[in-house]
Amino acid sequence: PASLHMSTASDRAILGTLAFYDLFEYPLTLLELWQKLPGKQGEGFRNAVEMERCIEGSPFLKERIEKDGAFYFLRGRSHILSLRARHFRESLRKMKLARRVSRWISLVPFVKGVAVCNSLGYGNAARESDIDFFILVERGRLWVTRAIAVMLTEIVASRPSSEKSKDGICLSFFAAEGKNFLHLRLPGGDPYFDWWMTGIVPLYERGDAFKQWWDGNRWVQSERPNASIGKTAFGLRVHVSVTVLSFALKRIFGWSFVERLARFFEWRHLSRAVKDRANISTEIVLQDDILKFHTSDARAEYRRIWEKRLAGLGV
Repeated sequence: PASLHMSTASDRAILGTLAFYDLFEYPLTLLELWQKLPGKQGEGFRNAVEMERCIEGSPFLKERIEKDGAFYFLRGRSHILSLRARHFRESLRKMKLARRVSRWISLVPFVKGVAVCNSLGYGNAARESDIDFFILVERGRLWVTRAIAVMLTEIVASRPSSEKSKDGICLSFFAAEGKNFLHLRLPGGDPYFDWWMTGIVPLYERGDAFKQWWDGNRWVQSERPNASIGKTAFGLRVHVSVTVLSFALKRIFGWSFVERLARFFEWRHLSRAVKDRANISTEIVLQDDILKFHTSDARAEYRRIWEKRLAGLGV
């Protein structure tokens, strides 16, 4: 909308953050908004209280955003408050299943960490949402780990299909421990991936695997300086001790040639569409240190819609 009030860089960063999460109908608390601010504008506020004073003193922002209780959102979008509450309740239910599945995945001896991500990672899962996992793996063991994890998941839960997606378990992202993800960002800026990186919520971890991963991706801290790796919400992390099953899996699949066999057979079973798109862009990446099966990667579309919305808001 047209406005006689000039905006500052901080105003635009605050409005842009709210506008991005509005794409997912997700209002933000003051602390969440501060944690998700990008770049130098995020560094400009030492804490959320300083940012709150900026919001209260900005005529530009007052024309464009509202506050109801603890939540901030774009003006005229108050209906998303009830959606956040509904999705949070759904996320609580899905997290119980996620913890059960992560307990089984953690039995694979080469798994270093199991986390939920995407909508469930920040408590915004709808009833039809998949439960998306991000799994850190010992180097040189990605293909065999994926094969075992998929088999275990078939036993304990459903995997997503076009006919049935409610509570589907999505094992579409495996990475070697400490892997840097900078090359996965879209050229020209990738707001969705930047916020995705900060929305990882670990459920299981051996040693400090996720801390090492976070330290290996320090570029995120320049993009989102107030963010940190997600805290486990909805309950405690999964704690798993060495079991007979885990010991047996390591004895059976621990040989180095098994990784090559797993890669050979899994590659043969991939669809032609996946093979044709593999390693051409950042959507489907099939390498020895990262397996990313995102056949419907909408990051570029989210960025386009977000930028169009910002233009409509006068940014």
